[in-house]
Amino acid sequence: MPKRLQEEMHRIPAAFTKDMMTWLDGLTRDAKFSGGAALRITQILRALVRAGMWLDIDVKGVRDEMELFERLSRSGADLPSEGRGRASACALRRAQNR
Repeated sequence: MPKRLQEEMHRIPAAFTKDMMTWLDGLTRDAKFSGGAALRITQILRALVRAGMWLDIDVKGVRDEMELFERLSRSGADLPSEGRGRASACALRRAQNR
C-alpha cells in the first residue's frame, strides 16, 4: 500500500465471532490456494466496506445490528447468487439465534 494511503488510514478496534473469523480465514485461504494473492483480513474488510459504500442503504430508524444486517442484505439482493458468497438466509437465522 502506498505510504500516502497508509497515512490516511484510521485504525479501529473490532470484535468478531468465531464463525466470522472462520469465514474470513476461509476467504484468505480460498484466494491464496486458487492461484490468487494471499489477502490479509484487513484487505478483505476494507473491500467489504468499499462494496457497502456502493449500496443504497437506508439506515433511518435502524435500532440494532440485526436490522442493519437485514437492510444490507436487501440492498445486495439484486446481486447474482455467485456474488453473494456464503452469506445466506441460513447465516441470518444462525445470527438471530445468538
